[in-house]
Amino acid sequence: MEGKEVNKTKFKVIFLVLLFAFTYILHVNINTFLFQLPKRYATVPSLETFETDFWNITKAETDPLESNVTKIEEKTVIYNGAARKIDVKEVWFLSEVYGGKRIEIYGLLMQPSNIANKTPAILLLHGYRGSHKGFIEIMEYIAFHNYTVLAIDAPGCGKSTNFPECIPQNIVNTTQGPQGAYFYHAIWAALRAITFLRSLPEVDTSKIAVSGASMGGIETFIIAAIDPRVSVAIPIVAAGNYENLIRAGTFANGLMPPEVSVNDENARNVMKYFDVIAYAPKIKIPTLMLASTNDEFFTLESTNDTFNMLDASDKILNLAPNWGHFQEYKGWRESVLTWLNYHFNKANESLPKITCRYEVYRGLSTKVVVKANVSGNYELYLAYRSGSLGETWKVVPMRLENGVWTKKVSLNNPGNLMFYVIAKRGDLQFSTTPVYVVKSMSLINFVLVAILLIALVITYIYVRPLLSRKYLNYVAGFAAWLLAVLSLYLPWIAIGDRASLTIWELIERFGETFAVSPWIRYAVLIAVPLFLTSTLLKPIFGFVFSVICSSISIMLVFIVNSITKGAIAVSFTAGNFVATLSTVAYVVIWYWAKQEHGSNK
Repeated sequence: MEGKEVNKTKFKVIFLVLLFAFTYILHVNINTFLFQLPKRYATVPSLETFETDFWNITKAETDPLESNVTKIEEKTVIYNGAARKIDVKEVWFLSEVYGGKRIEIYGLLMQPSNIANKTPAILLLHGYRGSHKGFIEIMEYIAFHNYTVLAIDAPGCGKSTNFPECIPQNIVNTTQGPQGAYFYHAIWAALRAITFLRSLPEVDTSKIAVSGASMGGIETFIIAAIDPRVSVAIPIVAAGNYENLIRAGTFANGLMPPEVSVNDENARNVMKYFDVIAYAPKIKIPTLMLASTNDEFFTLESTNDTFNMLDASDKILNLAPNWGHFQEYKGWRESVLTWLNYHFNKANESLPKITCRYEVYRGLSTKVVVKANVSGNYELYLAYRSGSLGETWKVVPMRLENGVWTKKVSLNNPGNLMFYVIAKRGDLQFSTTPVYVVKSMSLINFVLVAILLIALVITYIYVRPLLSRKYLNYVAGFAAWLLAVLSLYLPWIAIGDRASLTIWELIERFGETFAVSPWIRYAVLIAVPLFLTSTLLKPIFGFVFSVICSSISIMLVFIVNSITKGAIAVSFTAGNFVATLSTVAYVVIWYWAKQEHGSNK
């Protein structure tokens, strides 16, 4: 008898293990099929839909600056053991008169003390509601290397005139054309800053670069396309296809008033007048684009599209893996200096240019052999991931074989394999290729699902007599579990009519921001089969799973609203309803089962 009991227990354990494995692999496959990167939430608009010919920069070049420059200190800057004195000056100049108000721009100027010869110059432009203060460290670094560096405060920011204000209502203010929009005035201030730099006798006017981050990066793209006085562009964490950014649920939604629809005429006008995608093909000057794979404002797809549309004579991408919007990546400032020195000071070494090709072998799994070459003395690494939402990028060294850098990677899941090649020197990253996408037709997971299903059916024949007869209790548990799983594939938050995001899209979009990637994705994937097998033992676990899902889905709406402080209007949607319904379903069926059980006594 004891032996039979042991065998029964063994069969039950085997059945539960097989059920867990089957559900996990099936769930991974379903998740992979339904949610795949790269994903465009809005197609790249045709260039005919844009209007960019309104720019006339003549007055930006010729109107009196009424500038005032005051030296505030001479500071000693030390890099790599070497010291150099830097002059730090405050700058004021008139940008324009708009709405009857003088818009005066404040800037901080840094340049080497006792300049003997003319120097190249670079203009730095900050992000949304930022100021020049975010650039002080990088200004010192660039000025140390014999450059004149100017960082300005945009209108409504820092010390500049607080008009027009840098607020969402002004960003979409296009009722009287593009000249009413905030971006127009921020860009105009930058154009005037270029005029100011050209007025300095110590600046070589043929060697002026413009660089900006986020909103400043948007300005950089546009200025590079419309101002022939600029010789080099370095946009940082910025990209185009604005509608894609909005519908993807990124933080770019915070730049539009919460009540404004994505289809509002003013919102559409901002895209028509200022979308970077419209300007990228017009950029002919050397362009270094610094970007991140996990940018909270600019999606990877938009970054890739923008870079590929650049018509620059010389263009380089430096894409930081598993990195967000708000911090400088290791190697970025060194790549900026290398880029400037090559184009302005005739340095022998430019940034590494990578050529890449790949071969695909499909079978039970998909194998990709990546081969690359690089100019200069650099080591190559491969960054890759599957297209499943919430995955992180793996960065592995490539192997130099017969003069070619090579690396083979495999993907067992169906879906996409995404990869790009990185050029590094030591631990500093200098350049990358764009992202390549390979469609995987791996069959191994389907084979595993089939084998597990057969084993599950066979085991169930032996286990069935051991299962409880209280069917209604199990119906309650499984109903709660099933509805909770369904809620995972429905949107958990809605941003007006602009975007609806599932838990998987939220993990992909903001997982790196809140340091929960990749473990949170695997936690959710494992929770589904874990609670299914637990529900088979005790139906109450189905209810526990439903409570967890409904609670998190509701709390998430309040958390996002709290973090964004109302700048992004987040509301409940279908996923919250179904998650809550799962708990109600369990309670109703459980109560019915209790009544049935009582009436049968």
